[in-house]
Amino acid sequence: MGGSKGKMGKLGGAAKLSKQIDCLVEVVESRSTGMSMRRISIGTSIPEVMEVVSTLPGAEKGQGIGNRNAQERFQRSGEIVSRYFDVMLDILYEMAKVMIKPLDPEFRCTPPELLSDSRYMPHLQDIIVGASDVEQSQQDIAGTSAIGEQSQQDTVSLHLCHVSTHSLRLLHSPLAHNLLPRKVPSLKKRFFTAAATMSSSPKKVLVPIANGSEPIEAVITIDVLRRSGADVTVASVDKQLCVDACHGVKIVADSLISHCNDTVFDLITLPGGIPGATNLKDCGILENMMKKQAADGRLYAAVCASPAVALGSWGLLKGLKATCYPSFMEQLAPACATTVESRVQKDGIVVTSRGPGTTMEFAVALVEQLYGKEKADEVAGPLVMRSNHGDEYTITEFSPMKWTFDNGPQILVPIANGSEEMEAVMIIDILRRAKANVVVASVEDKLEIVASRKVKLVADMLLDEAAKLSFDLIVLPGGLGGAQAFANSEKLVNLLKKQKESNRPYGAICASPALVLEPHGLLKGKKATAFPAMCGKLSDQSEVENRVVVDGNLITSRGPGTSMEFALAIVEKFFGRNKALELAKIMLVG
Repeated sequence: MGGSKGKMGKLGGAAKLSKQIDCLVEVVESRSTGMSMRRISIGTSIPEVMEVVSTLPGAEKGQGIGNRNAQERFQRSGEIVSRYFDVMLDILYEMAKVMIKPLDPEFRCTPPELLSDSRYMPHLQDIIVGASDVEQSQQDIAGTSAIGEQSQQDTVSLHLCHVSTHSLRLLHSPLAHNLLPRKVPSLKKRFFTAAATMSSSPKKVLVPIANGSEPIEAVITIDVLRRSGADVTVASVDKQLCVDACHGVKIVADSLISHCNDTVFDLITLPGGIPGATNLKDCGILENMMKKQAADGRLYAAVCASPAVALGSWGLLKGLKATCYPSFMEQLAPACATTVESRVQKDGIVVTSRGPGTTMEFAVALVEQLYGKEKADEVAGPLVMRSNHGDEYTITEFSPMKWTFDNGPQILVPIANGSEEMEAVMIIDILRRAKANVVVASVEDKLEIVASRKVKLVADMLLDEAAKLSFDLIVLPGGLGGAQAFANSEKLVNLLKKQKESNRPYGAICASPALVLEPHGLLKGKKATAFPAMCGKLSDQSEVENRVVVDGNLITSRGPGTSMEFALAIVEKFFGRNKALELAKIMLVG
């Protein structure tokens, strides 16, 4: 159900944990001071269960459960599992989300720090693997806005039923409807709710890109929408898949626009950039698709120059309120009923926005239009978005020192499969706007990498070639898979160590401070921050709540929503605050 045969095999393999789960349910119930488990919140239950796991016989040695008393207790707990089965599923699913999702939103792998932690393993290993598969299944079956977050969670929890022999027997039976026990009526509800949910397809979204598109706007939109579970197609309006976006960023599309002509999309959204917006406007296929989208009453959107240059030129803003990049407002005025200076403007089936600094809000607004506010809030949470848009960005600095360079800063930005594409592209884009010489180097064996949300980026060179050069700064984007690849790259780690030893600047954002810098001693004696869920891995956690932390020649930051501030802080250190504020104004970061 809801996955490939391979996924079913993985989840089915988790049945060996049935007895441990039975034990956990019984012990958690016994520790609940007589209260029904249904009255205990998930938040309360998670630490309760984790305490049980950490104290199970053999846990301190990572050996699993071998105690005969515990085994006997397993035998007696079947009724308890049946009675509280649905609650236990919620707890186990929420545990996996709390432990993994902040590090790896798409559940691509179990973080190595969990795999090596005897408090969790091997007791929960298959549950976590199951959650990894289930989270992908949830994305595969994300429904319409009418299917609320709870229904989707029920669907996911249903998949986790595979961790128990009880559920395996029931759910594999063709007579499941009649066989489901009366003691777990909510499980019966889950079964049929999930069946209905799984019949719905994820929302289909088209993001056209062109030579000269603004990469920040394109990549943020793609990334955020894919986080919501939307099926996003990136389509090139040019003759080739690889697009030369602004500021030397190369993006490889999923398809040519000509191959998308007959597909019905729930949303078509345009990035900006010049000449990208003009190239989109001049694409006849795209124009026809957009006009049909509007005529059919389906959602369409644009950011930066594209509301004026493309939507306005096609007559798709008549009678509507709209916004765009400030310097295009005059061009927009004749094309719509009212121009507004909102960061994001929604009017009917049209959403418009202003520029790079407003794109994350724009993308979250699109998630809300597709799936509802609960889903939008869920997606927005891990982004670490900025709330005080009217204020100047700030940095927290210790041991101030001047960052110097000759003939322009030479900056290395490594990327890898699994790197967070928003963070990588924002760093590259902003530093190149500041006229830094940015070298994007792949730590893989080829130039093209597939980032964490399947955006395909092309590096300038391989790391082997970049390692022959000298850099004024080495800065790492985050993303769990990418950070792990960085940490495993002896060549990159050696470059970072040499950078530190020579007192030249280096930095990292999101997962990379915790997974790359900390394990290799590159944060020793330094103040730093990281992605909120990773901060516990830092040896000095005194400044982790700050969005950007500079300590001498080290700079660190928190996540996608702090990436612009992070990049602007680098600009400030090399070029001064006035230059950084000038860029912030141009990009509408304030």
